[in-house]
Amino acid sequence: MTDANNTEVKSGDKVKKNSVITLEAVPASGYELSTAKANGVDIVNNQFTVTKATDVLVKFTVASSISQTESTPVTVEGGQHEIVFTTSGKIPAAVYTLGGRLMFEGNVSGEYAVSVPAGVYVVKIAGVTKKLLVK
Repeated sequence: MTDANNTEVKSGDKVKKNSVITLEAVPASGYELSTAKANGVDIVNNQFTVTKATDVLVKFTVASSISQTESTPVTVEGGQHEIVFTTSGKIPAAVYTLGGRLMFEGNVSGEYAVSVPAGVYVVKIAGVTKKLLVK
């Protein structure tokens, strides 16, 4: 994120009220930008105005493909003591601790929540492996 002077704005930085912030959300390979919100409101044209302390949420989707012709988007989010998978199809997933302990393995479909203690987890889904923070 950058302000009007093209200065990088990081989590926890203070900015002046009514500052216009530009968001650049670049997905990793195999991901697409799903949504971007500031305090629950959709970010339009990659910009939003800061009027108070602001929570920015960016969601990316992972696509699995079979023969490059079929894809099933999936969203994975860390929540309060849970990891929430949202998908329109059935996809195999696994959740591990950073130490490698298997916490969950199975197929997820629709909205599927896995209860876990707060911490950082490794999530494997649709051939993609990423770390995820759970509060």
